[in-house]
This record gives sequence, C-alpha cells and structure tokens, in this order.
Amino acid sequence: MPITPHIAPGVFLVLAAAASASGAVLDLPVTPLVVRLYAQALQPSDSESALHETRAILAEAGFALQWVPCPLDTAADRCASPLGGAELAVRLVTAPPQAYSARALPLGYSLVDGSTQGGSLATIYLDRVKRLASASAADLAALLGRAIAHEIGHLLLGTTQHGRFGVMRAIWSRDAVRNTRRGEWRFSVHEARQMRAAVTARTPTNELARNLHLGD
Repeated sequence: MPITPHIAPGVFLVLAAAASASGAVLDLPVTPLVVRLYAQALQPSDSESALHETRAILAEAGFALQWVPCPLDTAADRCASPLGGAELAVRLVTAPPQAYSARALPLGYSLVDGSTQGGSLATIYLDRVKRLASASAADLAALLGRAIAHEIGHLLLGTTQHGRFGVMRAIWSRDAVRNTRRGEWRFSVHEARQMRAAVTARTPTNELARNLHLGD
C-alpha cells in the first residue's frame, strides 16, 4: 500500500504502515527471500547503502535476502521468468507528473490481493523518496531502504493495514525519518513470524532450499 508523505511546509510527512517496535528476533532456520529489483538511475553508493539497509531490516525479521538486479527493459534470463513462491519484484520509478496537491502523496505502493492475502509486486517512487529525504534532512539511502522494506512487508503480510510503530508504521514524521535508531525501523516479532510463515506456505520446499543455497 502507499507510503504517503505530506509535502506541505511545517507539517509531518506520512508513510503507510503498522507494528510494535519491540524488535524481531531471528528464528532458525532462516527463511530465504529473493527480490528482483527493477531500478531507474540511482547513484551506486546510494543504491548499495539502501539495499544494505533493507537487507539488515529483513535479516532481523529472519530472512536471508538475495537481490537480483533487473534492467527495466529486460527480456532474458531470470528476470524474465515467472516469479517463484519466495520471490518478489520491486520497481524504483519516477512518479507520473501531477499538479500540486495539499493531500498526502504516496511514496510507493504494493499490489496486495485481498482474496489470497499476499502480493508479489511493489513500486517505489524514487523522486518522492528524494523529496522526503531532503525535506527531513534525512539520509536518502537509509530512507529508501526502509521504504523498500516497508513495501515488502505489505506483500508478505498480505494486508494494506498499518500501525503506529516500527518499519510498518503509518506516520513517518520528519523527526521519525531522522531517527536512525535500529529499533525504530524493525518489524515486530509478530509481523516477522507472520511474514516468514507466509513465504513458507507459498513456496515449495525445494525452492526454499535452492534460494537459501544461492544466498550463501
């Protein structure tokens, strides 16, 4: 679902979200997760740091995350094949032009199927993430990494619902965005367990084993 920042001066910026910041703990075995990343131009240093941030957040939730870079115009190899059960796709794109509005604008969104309570595709509006980082004097790469983790959370939790704390919080104020404490950007223990159970339920055992091996 949308990560929605309000850009009006002097007010908070909003990001779609839910959870207790009690901090997830790793349960063994670690659950492998593959994410195909379809990205427009981004500075290599920002990209590397953002993906590291996402991986760290997911690791604390019990996932071994493997990134698969995919050009937006790809037509070959793994990026062109159907997604597996333990695979997701994340797109980093520029938002369509639109007139100024005082209402909150989404930083991104996830396609969640209410009937199956899951999803596989999330989109992040990179230009809006940059605007939010600038307005908050926050680190762009860290904010982008958290936004990606947030949308992955929606896909695996299979819901558009949000809460008050953690990486799945609904409100991302400027003060919150500047807060770099790890505990402020975790999935709750309950969310982490639910996400791992969702991946396990929709993934054949042989695929889980193969993905875990690839991530070593």
